[in-house]
Amino acid sequence: MTTVKKCELLAKLVLLAAMAAPALAEAGPWRYETKKDKMTGVAIRYARSDANNTLRLPFPYSGATHGRITVRDRDGVDVMVQVDQGQILCHDDCSVLVKFDDQEAESFGASGSNDHDPTTIFLDDAVSFVEKARNAKRIMVRMLMYQAGQQTLTFNTGKPLAFELPNRTAEGEKK
Repeated sequence: MTTVKKCELLAKLVLLAAMAAPALAEAGPWRYETKKDKMTGVAIRYARSDANNTLRLPFPYSGATHGRITVRDRDGVDVMVQVDQGQILCHDDCSVLVKFDDQEAESFGASGSNDHDPTTIFLDDAVSFVEKARNAKRIMVRMLMYQAGQQTLTFNTGKPLAFELPNRTAEGEKK
């Protein structure tokens, strides 16, 4: 291969790497979105962060498993932890360990989704999670996975969560 061909090939590889960089950079930072509920017309706010690491689960879930945290404000604030595949062992009540930056890990109660989707859990104290995430640049979540034991997702968000909690009255209604 001539020197010119090698230089052309190297230039193409550098260009491809530069084009792939934004896709790789999407893991981690919080992304925000507001959608309107088509039935009620109510705005639903979301904040989402994809995990920086992948989980390796045994058969039948072989391959990379990606995780995400979603904060949602729809008739109250919810925090969901999700994986692409596998089963988070949390049918009714369970707990997960959550670590914010270099703080000590703490237990959060959790429960499975209403539709029994084994890839999604809801943290019980969503308001506490949001308040702590608003000061953290890294969040780690450890949960029990079917036939894989304790697995940890790491979210290096770079910036704290910018999600304002809704004002609510004592009955839980929005002000």
